Amino acid sequence: MIGAVSLIPSPTLRRRRKEQHAKLWTAVCLSVGLLGGTITAGARALALSPGASTSADVAQAQSALDALVVRKNEMYAEADAADKTRRAARRAANHPDWSILLAFVSDLCADRISLSLFSLEPADDGSGFDVRIEGIGLNQPDVAGFVLGLERSGVFRTTRLNGAGRANSEGVAFSATCLIRPNPELETATVPVEEGP
Repeated sequence: MIGAVSLIPSPTLRRRRKEQHAKLWTAVCLSVGLLGGTITAGARALALSPGASTSADVAQAQSALDALVVRKNEMYAEADAADKTRRAARRAANHPDWSILLAFVSDLCADRISLSLFSLEPADDGSGFDVRIEGIGLNQPDVAGFVLGLERSGVFRTTRLNGAGRANSEGVAFSATCLIRPNPELETATVPVEEGP
């Protein structure tokens, strides 16, 4: 009956409403609690599964990675040092016999020229060697003859007299620079190949 007057006392109605609300909130709280428990149990099971990574596993992996990076850097340094050693050994093995050059210069000096410096250094571009010579000649013609002998030797690509001082009681001081460079004509020359019959 719609619109019928309820004969249930109002305190009873209020009590019944409170009980319904309490049951509803109890059901909601239980549902939320069960859902939270399920999520927690699932997360714990996932964390404890054999394939799961813990913070200790992550830290251990990071430590191993750091050690590998350090070892890689050490290996790069070792390789660089080995490469420098190899290049130095190649330079030492491939240079000419300088004793022949020194003997030639000594013969050219004879007893008329006294050297105070004979420096042989690799060129900046690595294409040959630079020779710096400083010394004293008995007179100007001796210095000129010495430098001319260096130039005519065919050993040096260029020979330059940097300067010569005035003659004094000790002689004539001079400075020269000679460049040893590959001969481009020899580099481009080809060896004839004999053809068979």
